[in-house]
Amino acid sequence: MGDTGSLVLGLLLSVMILKFNELNIDNTFEYWVQAAPSVAFGILIVPLFDTLRVMFIRFFTMKPLFKADKRHLHHALLTLNMSHKQATFTILFVNVLFIIFVFYVSQYTSIRRLILIILLVATFFNYLPHFFIARQQKRKKAA
Repeated sequence: MGDTGSLVLGLLLSVMILKFNELNIDNTFEYWVQAAPSVAFGILIVPLFDTLRVMFIRFFTMKPLFKADKRHLHHALLTLNMSHKQATFTILFVNVLFIIFVFYVSQYTSIRRLILIILLVATFFNYLPHFFIARQQKRKKAA
C-alpha cells in the first residue's frame, strides 16, 4: 500500500468520521447514535491507541518520535510467530469487535463513560500480545 495509500485511507476515515458526527447532531437521523463522538473514537481506537502508545514510549525513552521501530502492535503479533496476514486479520478482527462493542454499549452509557471503557479495553488489548511475548521468553529461558 505504501505511504500514499495509508494517507489516503486515513483521510477517508477522517472524513467519514466527521460526516458521521455531523449526521448525529440531529436525533431524527435514521441511524442516530446517542454517543456519536465516543463511537467515532471507538471506530479509530486500534490504530490511534497503537500510534499514541508508541509515541509516548519513544518520548519517555528519549528516542526520536518519528523514527521507525518494532514497538507497534503488528510487530508484537509477528514476534508471536504470526504471519503478516494473520497479524493483519487479528488487528482487523479486534477493531471490528471494538466497533460492534462500542455501538452496543453506546445505547446504555454516557459519552465520558464510554470513552473511559474504550481506553481501558484498548489498553488491555494492546498489553495482551506483550504479555504473551514475555511468557514466551520466560519459557525459552527456562528450557
